[in-house]
Parts: sequence; structure tokens; C-alpha cells
Amino acid sequence: MDMAKVDLYMTANARYFPTASLARLRKRLEDIDNDRFGVLQTVKLTDPTLALIVSILFGYVGIDRLLLGQYGLGVGKLLTVGGLGFWYLIDLFLIFGATKKKNYQSLGIIVS
Repeated sequence: MDMAKVDLYMTANARYFPTASLARLRKRLEDIDNDRFGVLQTVKLTDPTLALIVSILFGYVGIDRLLLGQYGLGVGKLLTVGGLGFWYLIDLFLIFGATKKKNYQSLGIIVS
């Protein structure tokens, strides 16, 4: 893909991905065809800050996990009221990274 497109995509979306995987993502984006760039733009990325806010406000009922597409964990969290509060507290620290990891994995089909 054209380097200008790669730079533009990385500048606009770097905050959605884990910092440790940015170099690998850049390399993979450079190797894909230009016609796949349009498909790349359609991938829905979840904002990690939004996920953290949802986790703070509604994490005790599992809405944060449902936002990430982890329906089993979301229902489990709902039924246990956030694991009696423990799961809720742990997720406050983990949800930001989990969101970035999910975003990176969602590009796997297109970029691989």
C-alpha cells in the first residue's frame, strides 16, 4: 500500500491499538494491496476511552464486555453483579488493554 495512506491510517488510528504492536501493524499495512484499503476503512474500531467510561458506569452489569463482543463474559458478569464487585474492579484496569487488543485482532483478516 502507498506509504502516504499507511502514515495517514496510523496517525488517525494509532490510539486504538496496543503500543507494542504498532510497528508490526505498520509493516503489515505496507504489504497489503491498495484495493484492500477501502475494506480496511470499514472496520469498526472501539474507542478504548469509551470502553473505560462504559466500564466505570455500567461495568458491574457487564455492558463493557458486551461492547467488546464478549457475550459470555458479559452475561456472567451480569448474573454475578460484577463478580460481587471483584470482577468489576479488575476490569477497570483491564478493559483499556482488552479493547486495544480486540481492535488489533479485528484487523487480522484484512491485514494478514
